[in-house]
Amino acid sequence: MESDPEWGHVDGIYRIKQLTAPSVRCRNILQTLWVVLKSDLPVQTGVFFSTVKLIRRLGINVVCIGELQELGWLGVLLGLTTAVKVIYYTHGEELTTKSTSRFYGKNARFYLGRADGIVTVSHYTMDKITGIFNIPANKIKLITNGIDIEHYVTSAIPDDSQDALNESGCALLFSVGRLIRRKGFDKAIDAMAIVHTVHPGARLIIAGEGELQHELEARIKELNLSGVVKMVGRVSHDELIGLYQRCDIFLMPNRELANGDTEGFGLVFLEANAFKKPVIGGNAGGAVDAIVSGETGLLVDGNSADDIAGAIIKLLENGGLRTEMGENGYRWAKENDVKNKVCEFLEYCESVVAQK
Repeated sequence: MESDPEWGHVDGIYRIKQLTAPSVRCRNILQTLWVVLKSDLPVQTGVFFSTVKLIRRLGINVVCIGELQELGWLGVLLGLTTAVKVIYYTHGEELTTKSTSRFYGKNARFYLGRADGIVTVSHYTMDKITGIFNIPANKIKLITNGIDIEHYVTSAIPDDSQDALNESGCALLFSVGRLIRRKGFDKAIDAMAIVHTVHPGARLIIAGEGELQHELEARIKELNLSGVVKMVGRVSHDELIGLYQRCDIFLMPNRELANGDTEGFGLVFLEANAFKKPVIGGNAGGAVDAIVSGETGLLVDGNSADDIAGAIIKLLENGGLRTEMGENGYRWAKENDVKNKVCEFLEYCESVVAQK
């Protein structure tokens, strides 16, 4: 396979140089057709023939496509021209928000309808597939996301991990993710203004980058929380491990937006649980599958700063509850170890291949 110039091969992973054409904003149908002919079709032709070559050379009998909007077309063509079974692996955002691709992503119903199997990561996304696209539930396999818990729990606290605002005796809350609306960081900041009046020693660190950075920084300043909430931007993996280990509570009060955008699952909750930390998340999207409410953490109304603050205060004032939820969370994270999820996925692939 290494002799094929379009593929790179390392440890059983074959990489193609380009899977999708560059995104171009088109003003009219003529420009769209020109871009399709000049850019999209050449790339897609290369992807299709390279994939077929790999299927034949390795004797592949099932193909799983993890990008519905940009690569859904590939599954349809493979189903028509080869004997492979086609599975789409869906996560959330591609099901509930409008596609940014030219028109390929607008055919999600067609792609899913032609699939031999569909994997999705939460009951929320399963409901969206059955409701929006009218796909029968027996065609869908629910496999929630998993984490490599062994990797996390064997990591040591880095000496240079972020410890801003982590003064001696202060309770530390930690949030991480893209700084986008659905994550609820704005409401987390508002909640900290309430928490600060009751527990002035509580601190919140927010890690991540995104479009809301300046808005969130302005909100912190407006609420006079500069000594209470700190945004630390992008952090390294080692710094992330350190923050998970140092915090007392993990917080991400996600919510569903008016356009349907929401968390497909919320893997960060399991990551925090792996460090025996109680979690607070929004009662929206797939977070209800990631958090066992009342056992591994608390679900809140991600649109309500009062509700978020109430959950924070409840955990801050009950160390025994924090410890209990942390221990429950660790067991929950172990249940959702990625090794178990791999076995579930492979078993599902075998069942799809066995279908007539």
